[in-house]
Amino acid sequence: MPPLDKSELDLIYSDQFVDIHVDTSIDGQDCLVSFTGIGHNLGGVDVQAPEFRKETVINGPKIFVTDKLRSWGNNLDLVDLGMRISTIAGTRDITTMGNSMGGFLAILFSSMVGAKNCIAFAPQFSIDPRIVPNEDRWRYYRRKIKAIQYQDLKYAFDPDCSYWMVFGDGARERIHSDLFLGIDAPINAYQICDTGHDAAKILRGQNALYPFIKACLTTGQVTKILSRLDRSFNTLRASIYRENV
Repeated sequence: MPPLDKSELDLIYSDQFVDIHVDTSIDGQDCLVSFTGIGHNLGGVDVQAPEFRKETVINGPKIFVTDKLRSWGNNLDLVDLGMRISTIAGTRDITTMGNSMGGFLAILFSSMVGAKNCIAFAPQFSIDPRIVPNEDRWRYYRRKIKAIQYQDLKYAFDPDCSYWMVFGDGARERIHSDLFLGIDAPINAYQICDTGHDAAKILRGQNALYPFIKACLTTGQVTKILSRLDRSFNTLRASIYRENV
């Protein structure tokens, strides 16, 4: 996802590990918690910026969490961060969301904050080489993690939360999607063909990203959105909605 201007967001907490920005311009019954991915290498400089800021389906405050050291949550105080999120969200319905590492974090935090929905684009199931030995894309960041506390997302799922995932169909994407499919949880998973780790980018480039998100949160008729793409897709798992497209 392209970096966006932070100027309209309020930075409410920052330390060496995490930044938390909020947009409280809308006071409704929903709350979005968006987790930033690894970032964008612009001119050799890694840049992280809050993602999914344009999400207009959410009627309420938006919280943007950045894991500054790209630790997949392993450097974060999850209890403290969860309490900060819950304080802002109050009794609102929470949706966690993220792309890539952000998708991993969205799932990791879903049960902790009592999310109603979780939307993850190309999330990792694990970055632990003992679990995904053939995954080498994030070695630069992975080797900086002192200890991998969250080896995988096997126990991160909340049965009261609806999970929506979109993957590409490349071999390295299937390393993770195949592992998610073995989890007993309310997972709805889709695979866009001829796509790598850029599933969210593909959706965004065809003006389907935000309609897809809206469908996840409202009708559940996401395959109607995916069918508009210029490439085919597969329904890997649909635990809640059985659709006729």
